[in-house]
Amino acid sequence: MKKLFIFLAIIALQVLFVTAKAQTTIKTEQSVFRFIISRGEVFETNASGALTELTLSGFFSEDVKTEGELTPSKSVGSLTLTGKAKINPYSLQRQTKVTSSLVMGSVYAPRGLMLSVIVDGYPLSVLLPYVNEKDTWPSGYTYTYSLAVQGRQLSVSGVNAEKNQNK
Repeated sequence: MKKLFIFLAIIALQVLFVTAKAQTTIKTEQSVFRFIISRGEVFETNASGALTELTLSGFFSEDVKTEGELTPSKSVGSLTLTGKAKINPYSLQRQTKVTSSLVMGSVYAPRGLMLSVIVDGYPLSVLLPYVNEKDTWPSGYTYTYSLAVQGRQLSVSGVNAEKNQNK
């Protein structure tokens, strides 16, 4: 009986491991938006740097499924993440620790892609720079945006688009 229990426990752990690994695998046809948010040079010293909400808005996506008379090309998409994370500390070197990320399909944003966050209870927003001249963020890439919280402003300090590898 004891051996059966151990055998079942090992199988359960293997199933959990395979499930967790499958959830972190990025398909080549998906887009990944990674945000590295750090304290800027001007940041209140005793503020916690708590990130409680992140919203990406202003996009149209082929992955949006609708029914009826309205189509995704006539409405703007928005995606919000909530919870509690910490932004990176201030550093003269570029930070690499990802604060938050989203997995999506191809994104089209003719008026720009807006990133809004709430840090220490203050709402901050910035228009993200385009990665090409077509107002699109094609699928199959990982887009990494480095951002800094400077006082009550959010600024983009860098963007990188890297082709996803086959996984």
